[in-house]
Amino acid sequence: MQPESPAQPDDRKLEVRRFVPALAAEWDSFVADSDNGTFLHSRAFFDANPSNAQDDFSLCFYRGSRLVALLPATRQSDLHGIVVSSHSRSTYGGIIFKASEIGVRDALSITASLQDFLRLHSVRRAVIRAPFRIIPERINDIFEYAMWRFGYTVSQRQVEFYLPLINTDNRSYSATRRRFVRGAYRDTVVAEESLSHVSEYWEILEANLMQYHQRRPVHDLDAIHKLIDRCGHDKFRLFSSRVDGKIVAGVLVFLPRPTFAHAQYIAQSEQGRSANATSGVIDCVAQWARSAGVRYLNLGSANEGGLVLNEGLADFKESFGAVAVLREDHEWCNSDCVNEE
Repeated sequence: MQPESPAQPDDRKLEVRRFVPALAAEWDSFVADSDNGTFLHSRAFFDANPSNAQDDFSLCFYRGSRLVALLPATRQSDLHGIVVSSHSRSTYGGIIFKASEIGVRDALSITASLQDFLRLHSVRRAVIRAPFRIIPERINDIFEYAMWRFGYTVSQRQVEFYLPLINTDNRSYSATRRRFVRGAYRDTVVAEESLSHVSEYWEILEANLMQYHQRRPVHDLDAIHKLIDRCGHDKFRLFSSRVDGKIVAGVLVFLPRPTFAHAQYIAQSEQGRSANATSGVIDCVAQWARSAGVRYLNLGSANEGGLVLNEGLADFKESFGAVAVLREDHEWCNSDCVNEE
């Protein structure tokens, strides 16, 4: 049985509006000032993928004329009906907010308005992947509580591994990893690269993913260039390791927030593998990030589906001193639609 919506005073009622392109400037301004929003929630990021325009179901929550929350989302259909996902083509979505302006009662009110809006549009299922808890300056789980209060369940958990960078150095690495890092600096040239070398690195990345995972990167070369141009060159960094002037390993880093860096694409060639080149590149990223005031460096997941853990990959990331943080999917099912089946 779905929990009943808590009674809300009239002055706390909200209006939910579908996003339209005319709201893009207001949307991006809100994301930039929010506690948990990143450029991965910006319209520049979403609009870089034309598929998002075809099924966009992003929502804006207003109290009077004031924007108080955002939900980037898409609307699709499965065999049972309409599914809203936040966000189906991004690492995460979630309800974006300013902690200085709303509290737990507001989160309940916003979530209640979301439920009403989903029912109004005959949505059968909603899946919301919230931003990582390490993104904001302060942990704030008001919407995780509100979603649980309104009947959301955690339908999937994956672990992401991140390096805490404040007051740490490579002494957090395992002894074996420190040895590999020293060897990588000895046998390769490790450095931050200009983004003009992305095309060269993409050859390594595509070959690596196809050889070991039989898949292609989420962004092909044209798409990553388009993304960099739309979102700003300051949001990306390329680090690489070279042998005889040729890239043998690299990491393309996204900078969603000034204090949070995300290693989006990590790859190496066979020559790079022999030289443990990736160890040097990740260490180079960590050193750069510390000097830039970054608090957390996310090395990504080791899951192959929530219940399957790539243990070797998890060991590799933990050998740098990385610790796990959950990436959760919160799922809600419309009881009216379920009862009709």
